[in-house]
Amino acid sequence: MKKLFFLGLVSCLAVFCTGCVKYSYNIEIDNNDKIAISKTQAMNMSFFENYDPKFDEKFKSGIAKSQEEFKQRGFEVKEYKDNIYTGITLTKQNLNFNNVINDLKDDFNNDLYAFTIEKSGLNRIYKIHLTYDMQKAMNNISGSETANFNSREQNNPMVVDENEDSIISKTKETDPETGDIIETTTYENGVIATSRYSPAEQEQFGQAIGASLNSVPGLKPVSELTIKIPKKATKHNATKVISDTEYYWDLAGEKQPVEVILEYQKFDYSSIGIILSALVVLGVLGFVLGKAKGGDLNGF
Repeated sequence: MKKLFFLGLVSCLAVFCTGCVKYSYNIEIDNNDKIAISKTQAMNMSFFENYDPKFDEKFKSGIAKSQEEFKQRGFEVKEYKDNIYTGITLTKQNLNFNNVINDLKDDFNNDLYAFTIEKSGLNRIYKIHLTYDMQKAMNNISGSETANFNSREQNNPMVVDENEDSIISKTKETDPETGDIIETTTYENGVIATSRYSPAEQEQFGQAIGASLNSVPGLKPVSELTIKIPKKATKHNATKVISDTEYYWDLAGEKQPVEVILEYQKFDYSSIGIILSALVVLGVLGFVLGKAKGGDLNGF
């Protein structure tokens, strides 16, 4: 049963809350309102390999598929590796301020109004309001489903094989009376395992695992966002201020989703053109009126 528990734990780690996963987001806005973004998605391979010797192989297969999908979406994809984590870093540059959210929707629950620009006198107010969803981000990289190790009923629970390729088929059906999910797994050795669980129990179990891991030092998830802007912020809720133009958010808090708020202002240089045009028009009108008063309109 110990092996079964760990297999269930690993599956829940991949979907819910685990310090063995790292998400790092960087958004940099230049003075021309162009944006560069980068996203790092990585896992602590040594942790997972302790419980699944083939995890590295499966992870590499999943990452290879993700790399191709992101390249097709215009991202530059590079492998990421440090002393703890292994994964990928995605980058895109020269994005427009108003539609950059299209490339952040994988991890942030937002609409097209997440990045907005408003006029205020001679200034422009730049507003960023993001909502981060860690569950959504983890689903993107894990591609896993929560294991049903919280089953109320389970036949042949020890049938779990170290080689998941031994599974021939896996089916699910809903009990019409209770609403429970009944999952049947058929293995190459002829063993058929069934398990029963309710969606509510499954969700509660995952949340409990996530909460317990958050309380264990070293297992708290790493999820962070850094935004660099061309001017000092006039409003923000950053976890930490790195400098007048760089702000940091810890997105791994127990309370999810996490709101990110940042505003700054820039002088609207287009206003100079409007002012100059108005002065020219007023000057011409003044000249015309002056001529009219003098009775000399020959030049017009």
